[in-house]
Amino acid sequence: MDYVYKDYKFADTLVRYIISKKSGRVFLNLLPDGAKKQTDERFETLCYSGDFDDNYDWFEGALFHLHLSHHSRSAYSNCRKLTESYTDMRFKDQTIKRTEDKTVIETLVVSDEGYEVVHTLTNYKGEDGFEVVSTFKNNTGKEVTLEMFEGASLDNLSPYMNDDGSHDLRVHVFKSGWGTEGAHCEYTLPELNIGKGWGSNYKNCKFGTIGSRPTENYFPLVALEDKAAEVIWGMEHYCEGTWQTELSRVGWKLSLSGGLGDADYGNWSKTVENGESFTAPKTLIAAVHGNISDLCDVFLKMRDKDVISYGEEGMPVMFNEWCTHWGKTSHEKNLAIAKRLSKSRLRYFVMDAGWYDGTIGDWEERRDTFPDGLKAYADDVKKLGFVPGIWMEFECTGKGSKYFAPEYDDMHLKHKGSVIVGSVGQARKESFWDIKNPDTAALLEEKVIKFLKDNGFGYLKIDYNASTGAECDGFESGGEGLRQHILAVHKFIAKIKAQIPGIIIENCSSGGMRLEPSFMALTAMSSFSDAHVSVDAPIIAANLQYLIPPCQSQVWCTLRPNFSLKRFAYIIAAGFLGRLCWSGDIVGLNDWQIDEIYRAEEMYDEVSDIIRHGKSEIIRTEQVINFRYPKGTQASIRYASSGDRALLVYHTFESPDKLSVPLDGSWKIEKSLYDAAVSINGDAVIDESKEFFGNVVLLKRTGDAL
Repeated sequence: MDYVYKDYKFADTLVRYIISKKSGRVFLNLLPDGAKKQTDERFETLCYSGDFDDNYDWFEGALFHLHLSHHSRSAYSNCRKLTESYTDMRFKDQTIKRTEDKTVIETLVVSDEGYEVVHTLTNYKGEDGFEVVSTFKNNTGKEVTLEMFEGASLDNLSPYMNDDGSHDLRVHVFKSGWGTEGAHCEYTLPELNIGKGWGSNYKNCKFGTIGSRPTENYFPLVALEDKAAEVIWGMEHYCEGTWQTELSRVGWKLSLSGGLGDADYGNWSKTVENGESFTAPKTLIAAVHGNISDLCDVFLKMRDKDVISYGEEGMPVMFNEWCTHWGKTSHEKNLAIAKRLSKSRLRYFVMDAGWYDGTIGDWEERRDTFPDGLKAYADDVKKLGFVPGIWMEFECTGKGSKYFAPEYDDMHLKHKGSVIVGSVGQARKESFWDIKNPDTAALLEEKVIKFLKDNGFGYLKIDYNASTGAECDGFESGGEGLRQHILAVHKFIAKIKAQIPGIIIENCSSGGMRLEPSFMALTAMSSFSDAHVSVDAPIIAANLQYLIPPCQSQVWCTLRPNFSLKRFAYIIAAGFLGRLCWSGDIVGLNDWQIDEIYRAEEMYDEVSDIIRHGKSEIIRTEQVINFRYPKGTQASIRYASSGDRALLVYHTFESPDKLSVPLDGSWKIEKSLYDAAVSINGDAVIDESKEFFGNVVLLKRTGDAL
């Protein structure tokens, strides 16, 4: 039985490394406990014989995928997987290292030419998924050029099926856009035209995002579900710029792989000198007996290390005045709001755009609206017990800034020799600082870090609205130029945190276009969207409960004096899907409206541990929901990690329908923020007739879990 090099058991998942006797190639299988079908019997027979047939049944898969420029292309027309760059590589060695908190498996794969890859799989104690990092090393005696390097691959999917999967397999992706973040889409294989053709063994479907806003088109999480076996596999990339995930057909089975955007997708290539190495971005992988919410929960719990590492204490409420003043901010107006909220539980009081003269890039404070300077303003905010925050978009210079002028061109990013100018809609033009340039880095240290220190700000909202596009000059490829640029941005953000201990940094990019794991790991929280005042806020906030830790998902709750209690309920309930962020005309609110804020904050404190550490399931009567004109009813049920409480947040839209929310065991209603049209009869049944209403209901367990 030497077809299996080694089986490793981690909690509910079997990690199996398989070597083909015929070729010496090695690939990886993740097999979770609880599958409703046994692994394909033909696989067992083939493994014993080592006689894999790429045209039928299982194929000789891969731990990763790479392509070198001097090798021939693959059988795919739009993909560089399984070229000779990989198929000529052979398994060499494997080591396992165990410590108190983690297990690390390193697999060495080598080629006759002399290049090699170390595939590192890490499992941290208590986690159900795995981190994968692959490192390429060139020992050929000459330079080589990588044109594709996907650091993770899950092959021969699904091992439980004995056909092409067109009936039982589902592909899960999460589409995105400005104000339409996190739309969950589920496809059959025929819908993606990746079913088995009569003579087509090689098909490829690519998902990804190109440019400097990594969640502009898709979130970097893709999954493949076997409905019959009740198993789902997935991967999520820590990839700050252009990334791709490929679902490929190889005969009867499928391959899911991904990482950096390649030469075809992102014009990326990387020259590696002899003796040098290149490491692909980290990818999370997992296989779960369950559904998409179960898989997403595994990834979110793995990312909890990032949240803890940042070091923010608690889950305090915040205020941001953007939807109050819309860029016409001032010392006097902001202090009036802070005083009105003097009894609030909020900690961060954030001033958004408009505090500076001119446009972005110069960062000169306005003396007409801040006559005593920004330090005096920040000091006044502190005296009221709040942490003062400020907005900056420091990666860019706006048209009209002195730094937008030609004499500063060499300090900006270029493509084909010309300064890159991005657009924010049709309203604004921005160029991009080359942060790798020492002169630029020194200027930004003065304009950003020293500025924050000198004025005493403890919170920084980093915005980023235009996109560089796919390419930047200065390296062997435009895609590598972009990658190097964004790595420099990462280093600068880390420098801010290092030089200003305790600062809270918010990640924002046209709302939610940088809601990607590596950017979120650098920051305390992120703007969930630019859905400031629109009807779609609870839809987006619910979507994101599968994709980013809710404790990092800052949700706008914009309030006005003319809003009814019903509209207050709709807006405020959305804040319980993430981090509660007040905005709007707070000074003009009536006393009863202020009381509603304080009442909501009290309940938010009570359930914040569920938001911080729970597991969510999103249920809707409309499976494909219209963001701007939604219909039906939506609910998020989030179970506390302790198992004894659950938080039910529901919203109705046009023509609400009765919605039954399955519950794990026996429960009762402990309390609700507003009058709840909810009954517990095995399930939680929401029968709310009011349109565009929201509510927050705390449930308490009364019996054992199912």
